[in-house]
Amino acid sequence: MSALALSSTVTEVDFSEFSLSTSERELVRASFNRLEPASELVGILFFLRLFDIDPKMREQFEGPIKPHAVKMMATLRLAVVSLKQRQGAKSALRLLGTRLRQKGMKADDYTTMADALIWTLERSLEDEFTYSVRRAWKVYLSQITSVMTAA
Repeated sequence: MSALALSSTVTEVDFSEFSLSTSERELVRASFNRLEPASELVGILFFLRLFDIDPKMREQFEGPIKPHAVKMMATLRLAVVSLKQRQGAKSALRLLGTRLRQKGMKADDYTTMADALIWTLERSLEDEFTYSVRRAWKVYLSQITSVMTAA
């Protein structure tokens, strides 16, 4: 089972199961901070890749891409900042997960989104997107995905 695999039967997430080491947390924070100056462009690149991977996802995000890109990067920023707290952004992510489920988002869609984000990070960070950075992001995205799908 991949680090991004989802379980549709998850009802509660034990964050210790997906815990990141201190160095992994720092890799996620540092790599995200590197993207901050171009966050809007990174968000747009993410959505372009997402719609390329799965054109049906365009139906989930009506209207222009830019506002969705800004919101997605703000949510990701909240999740990255929350790495310092045990509970972190869990409540906000659950609320977002509930809202997206009401709009028709399925568990498999989160895997597609995580894949698009990894691709986007790889293209945006280039040589700085090392194996260790990739692994840390995959584990953290799995954690985020589990919370959002359990909502």
